Amino acid sequence: MRILNIFYKNLGLNSSLTRFFAQTLTSSDARSHLCSFVRSYSHSVVLSMTLLVSCRAIFADNEVQSQTKPSTDGARSTHPSILPQEQKNGEKHFGITPAAQSAASREGHRHAFLHTLDLNLLESEREIEHKKISSSIRKLFGQHDWKGLDELAAKLFLRKTAFSLGVEPIGLFFTTFDKLSNEAEKSDWNTYLTQLKDFANTCPQSETPGLLIGRAHIDHAWHARGSGPSNTVSANKAQLFRDRLKEADQVYKEQQEKFAGKNNEIYYSSYAKIALGEGWPRAKCDDLFNEAFAKYPNSTALYIRRAIYLLPRWYGKSGECLKDLDLHCDKLPEADGDVMYARVCTALFRDKYFSKDFCLELGADWNRIKRGFSELENRYPNDLELLSLEASMATEQKDNAFALEAFKKLGPRVDISYWRKKRIFSNAYTRAKLEQIDFSLAPQESKMLQD
Repeated sequence: MRILNIFYKNLGLNSSLTRFFAQTLTSSDARSHLCSFVRSYSHSVVLSMTLLVSCRAIFADNEVQSQTKPSTDGARSTHPSILPQEQKNGEKHFGITPAAQSAASREGHRHAFLHTLDLNLLESEREIEHKKISSSIRKLFGQHDWKGLDELAAKLFLRKTAFSLGVEPIGLFFTTFDKLSNEAEKSDWNTYLTQLKDFANTCPQSETPGLLIGRAHIDHAWHARGSGPSNTVSANKAQLFRDRLKEADQVYKEQQEKFAGKNNEIYYSSYAKIALGEGWPRAKCDDLFNEAFAKYPNSTALYIRRAIYLLPRWYGKSGECLKDLDLHCDKLPEADGDVMYARVCTALFRDKYFSKDFCLELGADWNRIKRGFSELENRYPNDLELLSLEASMATEQKDNAFALEAFKKLGPRVDISYWRKKRIFSNAYTRAKLEQIDFSLAPQESKMLQD
């Protein structure tokens, strides 16, 4: 216990943690006590990051071994991001190197803590593709190149290979326009609507502009209502919400007549938003989804829209949402059913349709989600988006073994957007790294660190 007390005391002094470890880790008992001590403090983000970096300096980082040398005034760790505690204006603080500060400044304060963990902040393939599509759309839209936009949509409709979590390229096209619609709310929404109508007049044989106009009215309606519970919506806002949804409904009825019922999955998923807002009776809503599933049995977006409709906050009973999903997924081939179940659950998790415990609150089958993850890993090996969500969901479900496996596959990569809170990620990542540290160095190897 004396070793532990000295270690804890030295954590706050102006001395090299690396040198301290090298001096104390000369017996198997000391290493065993230190291992237990490190893991026992993994709940503390700052402390656990300090411990993690210090352990890595001894057990994993050959560069630190060659560059760090003890001195009479206390050697410093040469880790590129973390320095031992220093004195500043009479106060102790945890120092970050100028290089780390510069990197944090570039990435923004929101992700500054990631640099202390020596991680690579990356974007998923879907996000990279989304940015490319969004850039093309904004350019074409700004030039009023309606035919160019229609050609782009036609190409994306033909690309049926979805990303790991079920999002299809054409979905990114319409998601970009949803964002444009929200931006227009802050400037001139009527001008935006006029431009979409110009698009429709220029390309009368295309169903794309009509779908965009309908979605613009839907977004306009939800903007009027707001995202709060129904008891927070005033009578005026509720009426405006209903009126705007009726406009969207009329657009889609005209769309259906124009294209003789040859509706695509975007039509159905968009119409499902109207059904949600207008509070369609269950039978009417079932007819819409049954027609959609018959045409597009593998459209993740449709299953997500139905699951949202059946959430307790809308028109479902407690647990009904994912029981219904279970039944529909059972109609698919076994592997495809597990994949669809996992994709829909990750969408609900990602969009925070729960407060604390996802599986408990929504009645999700965690084992089936994991089976879906396993199949998705076979189809999308080493996918950043998939593995990030695996680690995040497993951490929330306290399945530490599954989370550790996901972290091992991720390595130093991270997509932080799939974590509910930075603190949850920091603690989970640190625990995972501590589990992988080898505390079994022979005494002579520890002696080498002193020399």
